[in-house]
Amino acid sequence: MLNWIADEPLSTCFNCAEVPKYKVDLKCCTFQPFLPNYAVGKLLQEKNATIQSILGGHDNTLVLPIGIIPSFNYQNKFRGKKDSDFGQRKDLLCSYVGEQNGQLSCNIWKYRGAVCSNFFCKPQKGEAGKEFWAQLENLQSYVEMSLAQEALTHLDFSPRQVSTLVGFLEGDTAYFDLNEHNQFSAASAKKIWNGYTDTNKFFLDCADFVDAISDWEEILGEAGQQLLDQVNLDWKNLYA
Repeated sequence: MLNWIADEPLSTCFNCAEVPKYKVDLKCCTFQPFLPNYAVGKLLQEKNATIQSILGGHDNTLVLPIGIIPSFNYQNKFRGKKDSDFGQRKDLLCSYVGEQNGQLSCNIWKYRGAVCSNFFCKPQKGEAGKEFWAQLENLQSYVEMSLAQEALTHLDFSPRQVSTLVGFLEGDTAYFDLNEHNQFSAASAKKIWNGYTDTNKFFLDCADFVDAISDWEEILGEAGQQLLDQVNLDWKNLYA
């Protein structure tokens, strides 16, 4: 879909250009992203230790068939933060963050989502660059959600079930029982997971399904194609 590269040399993730605005041990990682189901599966294929640990339970995350989302406790904290808290509060640090050679590092970098992969603190094209990356984030988010929902449909989730799972991303528990440790009651879990009990295999099946997709025009649809056309046009105007 995209056959180009836009370089942002001023945004140096591994040598943060925004310190001391952001704490060096937090950077801009005080945000918990959505990780779609097929990306979870790809990380499991690679035996990623971080994702395996999070699937075992983590206070900042909630594991659902649509993917791994920020827990509702985390969502409430994030919504209640002040602008000045970004890059400053350790309790908001992303659960996918680790340390490598004494530096903060992303342990799912290859499969990081739309928000993270399109965030550049200092785009070389200024405000126009920020608008470009925002447009690309919209496109990537659209594709991520489309693929995650297609995978659910393939695995026999009904439209209503898919809609309920999308609602979780907006903090809607849809009356399911969820305790303070981000655990559902057995009855709620069975309903949410549509009877699936092996979550690892479920996510691996999602990854296999997405890997086999060849008709990207159908996945994009008219709305997605419009987003893609706009991103390609903006890139030609700014970076080509």
